[in-house]
Amino acid sequence: MKIFVYVSILVLIFTLSVFSQYASATLYDGTKAAVSVTFEHAFSNQLTAINSNMSDMNATVAVIAQRVGNNGYMTQQQLLDLQSKGFEIASHSETHYKISSSTPSDQLYYETVQSKFDLEQMGLKVNGFIPPLNKVTTASFVLIQQYYGWTEFFSPITNSTYHPEYISLQELDYSKQHFGIYNEPIWGVGHGDTLRTFNDVKDKIDYAIANKLWIAIKFHGIVTTTGTYDTSPTIFNNIIQYIREQRDAGNLLVVTRSEGVGLGVNAPTISYTLSDQTSCESAPISGTWDGVNSCTVLSLATNSGDSVTINSGIVLINSGTINNSGTIHNFGTINNLYTIHNFGTINNHCGSVYSGTAPTGNPVLSIPCPVNTVISDQTSCESAPISGTWDGVNSCTVLSLATNSGDSVTINSGIVLINSGLLDNSGHLNNTGTINNIGSIDNGGVFSNSVNSTINNSDAINNYDTIINNGTINNSDTIHNYEFNIIENSGTINNNLSSTIHNDGTINNSGTIHSQCEFTYSGTLPNGNLIIDGCVQCIPDSGDWVINSSCQLSTNETISENVIIQNSSTLIILNGTTLDIDFTTKHLLIKSGSKVLIKSGGKIN
Repeated sequence: MKIFVYVSILVLIFTLSVFSQYASATLYDGTKAAVSVTFEHAFSNQLTAINSNMSDMNATVAVIAQRVGNNGYMTQQQLLDLQSKGFEIASHSETHYKISSSTPSDQLYYETVQSKFDLEQMGLKVNGFIPPLNKVTTASFVLIQQYYGWTEFFSPITNSTYHPEYISLQELDYSKQHFGIYNEPIWGVGHGDTLRTFNDVKDKIDYAIANKLWIAIKFHGIVTTTGTYDTSPTIFNNIIQYIREQRDAGNLLVVTRSEGVGLGVNAPTISYTLSDQTSCESAPISGTWDGVNSCTVLSLATNSGDSVTINSGIVLINSGTINNSGTIHNFGTINNLYTIHNFGTINNHCGSVYSGTAPTGNPVLSIPCPVNTVISDQTSCESAPISGTWDGVNSCTVLSLATNSGDSVTINSGIVLINSGLLDNSGHLNNTGTINNIGSIDNGGVFSNSVNSTINNSDAINNYDTIINNGTINNSDTIHNYEFNIIENSGTINNNLSSTIHNDGTINNSGTIHSQCEFTYSGTLPNGNLIIDGCVQCIPDSGDWVINSSCQLSTNETISENVIIQNSSTLIILNGTTLDIDFTTKHLLIKSGSKVLIKSGGKIN
């Protein structure tokens, strides 16, 4: 069985690529060897080999867009599953067409650029382009340079610093200025080159390890036949197992092509704002400024995960082609005179204008203007979106209230909002008065409680985003702060008898958190100030025992006079504790709002 290795150059793009700012964050740093495994065409038999041998490492899969899901090729879902495991997806063109210097420009664009957009429409993040049949022309390289982060050349760039088979850190640094990284991918069996056995490949890997170099290995079919580009499953398994052994021994890194050059499968996204002449004329916009407020572009590409924002008052005029696979936020004006291919999202925000030809692909989304509601009187209480019931004085009761993202509801000072159902906040809920919660508050936005304002919680507050408390929260039931979410407390949180806080996220406490008897706190402790334990031991008076604040009885007590519980206090009798009162001549008086809690095993005689 023979294995063929073809020398090629991986090209790192800088000029117009939106990935270029990450090129300095190179995973391969020359401190140890690195190896990249690449699968061309995304054959089904490659997936079988991957599932059998590569559960603990990643690779790059070069996909022909029009063959996804065809017989013998991976499906869209299989590629998405690989991407979720850390595999990189690269474009291998639209149809595997053999380009030349005479290829028409529309065909060249279709094979080189459209393939990226079509793959990104499937949910795949595409940084690199591997040209079919080793063919790159001057015209195709211009397109690759604009839309991709890296590509391959199959003939050396003339420069003596390049090693014939590997890439070193010195060469990588050079390539960042001259667009070339030498590497050595495996094509398969029987193509008449020198690497045809496992030992041939092992020797190359060992050389890379000894010299701390980066080697790229590429596979086509993984089958038992002896076709021109095939590799047997046995040899493939031996190669991957040897890479694994050397990786686990700390001798090399296993990286995707993008990771090796510092782009990464999950490279940070780019957000760019068009606001003035400088931002208009700079990459990636590279437009022409009219001297007032208009920017004209002939070509603009937004990659998946990236965004361009057009500020209010700015006009973007498209006189060529815009290819959007990310997000365009329009707060100004878009005047489309020619073509916009929208494979991502174009948000036309409140007050903005989109004119001209509609985009192909996804339609423009109109984002409604935010609704800012203030509850201040009977009219605002009973009107939409509050639609509550006014009590005639200062209270507004709601059974259901939803605040959408971008919208806000403010409870004015002196107003009491009573929630007896579900208050669902995805925008900004701003309390400057009082909220009495006897239902459920689900916060998926920002929930602010201002200074001198109060939230009385008698049921459940579920936080899925951010709560900012500068006032007072009286918690008599449950507050649940879910994972990755934040409660910022610079005010006071009073946790009353038998109340609970579940904290799976973050609580930053620069204020005060009080706890009364039977309070339960679970999860991550607050940052900053500690919780103040306000549960005190009961100390009987010598005469009538008057209880004005909650306390717990933890030792047996015999009371010779009356016991009076008042001021909304609670007497807690713990397990194994007995309170003796001579009821023949004395009494136990529990005033309105107060109570006795006898725990299991406690008793009153």
